[in-house]
Amino acid sequence: MRDLPRELFQNSHSAISTISHPASTDMALALRMRNLAAAMPGHIKYLLPVEVSALIACARHLKQRMFLDTLWNTGARLNEALALAPKDFRLQPDAEPAARRGRLEILSHYQANVTLITLKARSLSSGRGKGRVPTAEREKITQATRIVPLLDPDYARRMDEYLQTFHRGEKHTQLWPVSSRQTAANWINAAVEEAARAGVRFSVPVTCHTLRHSYAMHLKMNGLDDKTLMALMGHKYAKSLQVYTKVFALDVLSGSTLRFTQSGEDAVAELRAMQRS
Repeated sequence: MRDLPRELFQNSHSAISTISHPASTDMALALRMRNLAAAMPGHIKYLLPVEVSALIACARHLKQRMFLDTLWNTGARLNEALALAPKDFRLQPDAEPAARRGRLEILSHYQANVTLITLKARSLSSGRGKGRVPTAEREKITQATRIVPLLDPDYARRMDEYLQTFHRGEKHTQLWPVSSRQTAANWINAAVEEAARAGVRFSVPVTCHTLRHSYAMHLKMNGLDDKTLMALMGHKYAKSLQVYTKVFALDVLSGSTLRFTQSGEDAVAELRAMQRS
């Protein structure tokens, strides 16, 4: 299990605590930045929180809504979300037996968290039964696993109610046992179509990965530092965050005017004054 570093959470706790209080509530500014990114080749496509909420509300069934809600609240990759089971959610930390708290102690100041691991890594782990997992495979499992705090208490409450209602007593049952990744894409397409019937259209293509990008941009726009964001997203290299920081570069420069030159006479006079002083 690859727990996030203890010092990472300690140093970033104040930043994470402010996520629910956006640095800017200017919707026009947020839309401008998003539309700039969408129009530029190679830039990411993401939704604003209000758009994600509308998308989730338009999903046809509760199971589908909770799936989209989970992508949005965790930044999970599609295969990580599809692999989730009730045992992966820690929604009431204080209810955990003391003997099981060891490696999760670093998250004790969070209300809830979820363990994300890829389907491939899970198959490596479960395929061995009770036998010992070889070192090489164990390393792959460790690298593919991360714990993500659930920063929105409303989502944690919704997931807790969902699990208590439909998966009570279950631990290892896959929450969304679909036979194809296309099924998840179909859920999103159906939600987009339902939104269109309600008069809501999205200006960027909406996929499962769009919600992962939206999660990252929501955290980034609220001031989360790159080191913490990289850990939450499961990125191995800092350069993976460049797709998000490039969006901010576009916004900073858009509509701005900077003075790069001045008249030659003024420049000469200013330099002479500086040299005399």
